[in-house]
Amino acid sequence: MMRLRDFDHWFVDHILPYERQYLKLARRLTGDFDEAADLVHDAYARVFAHDGARQVANPRAYVLQIVRNLGIQKIRRARIVSIETVAAVENLQHVDLAIDAFSQLSDREELRRLIAAIQKLPTQARRVVIMRRFDDMSPKDVAARLGISVSTMEKHLAKGLSLLADVLDAAEGADKPLPQERESGWSRKARSTTRR
Repeated sequence: MMRLRDFDHWFVDHILPYERQYLKLARRLTGDFDEAADLVHDAYARVFAHDGARQVANPRAYVLQIVRNLGIQKIRRARIVSIETVAAVENLQHVDLAIDAFSQLSDREELRRLIAAIQKLPTQARRVVIMRRFDDMSPKDVAARLGISVSTMEKHLAKGLSLLADVLDAAEGADKPLPQERESGWSRKARSTTRR
């Protein structure tokens, strides 16, 4: 079984939830979904390469800034640039990358859904998920506290995360991405890895 590093968990929790926003910004800069996806993947590579990325106060704004900078570099290197692209770059000079009120409200609503979903989990799975994901306890410590083996704890964690994902996916049924907002391989792979 493949184990995720702490950095990978941080990446899945703090970077990937905003992938649509990164892709939207990248599409404004490139005008093409595939180029936008490449730009976002380049930004992810920069995040992975930056040793202090986990200490960044606002990871979402950090990645948006990387996408913006990479997009501007790409435009500067291009021999031919459309007028729409130039206008998009000029408009980006004045964009505030901080979290806005809508994002805060949206995040609070998502947190409420998450708490409600966690409360629906079976008791043991709920305890394990809370101790591992929220209290950041080690697998050994969780197992010791609950009086179970590490292997049993991992099974409860996998079951809890899988059920949690199912409940949240069902709640987001109306939020299915449009074809042009399809998910990248990175987020699908990360989501499937965390469900195991």
